[in-house]
Amino acid sequence: MEFKRRERRKAGSNLAGNAPWAAALLLKQPTGHVFVCGGALIHRQVVLTSARCVVGLGGQRALLVVRLGNGALANSSQSFQELQVGKVVVHRKFRWKQGTHDVALLFLNSSATLRPGLDTICVRPGEAASTRCTIATFNLLSAAPPPAQLRLTLARQTWVPRPSCLRALSSSTYSPFLAPASGLICTDPDLPCRGGRGRAGSPLTCADLRSGEHRLVGVAVWGEACPRRLRYGIYTRVQPLYRWIDFHVTDHFRYFESYFGFVQA
Repeated sequence: MEFKRRERRKAGSNLAGNAPWAAALLLKQPTGHVFVCGGALIHRQVVLTSARCVVGLGGQRALLVVRLGNGALANSSQSFQELQVGKVVVHRKFRWKQGTHDVALLFLNSSATLRPGLDTICVRPGEAASTRCTIATFNLLSAAPPPAQLRLTLARQTWVPRPSCLRALSSSTYSPFLAPASGLICTDPDLPCRGGRGRAGSPLTCADLRSGEHRLVGVAVWGEACPRRLRYGIYTRVQPLYRWIDFHVTDHFRYFESYFGFVQA
């Protein structure tokens, strides 16, 4: 067992041009890396992503790597860190069509070295005291042949009230599957949605006005932030899953106490 040190990501001006917690999930192939999904670094050795990004990989999970840092592009001369994924934990209640519990934890074989341009995102109990949020995604510039050409893109999002979100979902093509209590949230992009933005697994973060931290609040569900005939971005709400995340991280590293600071009842 060991004690832990929790990092806090302070809200700052660099958010406009950088998301140091953004992670690119890639499969190593003989011809180069193939882009899979986005993710968020929540611990030096743990990335949170969408369950649908990894459940279909099968034996290819052994080829999964994570790239972190300002140069987390599949074919970049910039500095980045590439770490092998050692263990994958998918939420046992994940349901593909319903979109419920769409989260997975990737435990890396080694720890990321934190530095300017590479840092963790805060995971805290409670909601961030802000509805002005940001999604960090990797847009595909060239999908084939490998290696994929990627560009990290940040887009401002406004959190849509739940009643409006549910009304939009009920009138969409996804309504036969989605349950009102499925834990999904919606955002209204400041810019029109375009293909590739909001790729599955990408983190939605909000600046908490009280603590001055950026907090992780959602994980993109579908491959696009705005699915066809639905203007809103759709995400798995992370707040109800904080204890699940905390349990697995705390248990994996055998910490004496909750890694994310939860008070046990």
